[in-house]
Amino acid sequence: MHLPDGLAAGLKLWKLECPDPSPEAFMFPNADGGFIDTSNYRNRILKPLGIQSHLRHSRADTTANEYMQELPKSVQLMVGTVYEMLTSATAR
Repeated sequence: MHLPDGLAAGLKLWKLECPDPSPEAFMFPNADGGFIDTSNYRNRILKPLGIQSHLRHSRADTTANEYMQELPKSVQLMVGTVYEMLTSATAR
């Protein structure tokens, strides 16, 4: 997954500020410090969004298989540029 440099730097800073910054700890843990249960997250957060129903897919896997593809380098550069523009505009 491509992350703009600024976002990657922000995540690194967050890791240092996490309740448990050790390398073995999760950056976004559940309430007990363990890993987030993806089915719980999907049911609580993603299902209400209804992404696949808007796309007329009966299964989330179909949506993921159709729309999750490797990004060309040019798109990665564009994402980084847009991120820089957005974050520099909010910093003013």
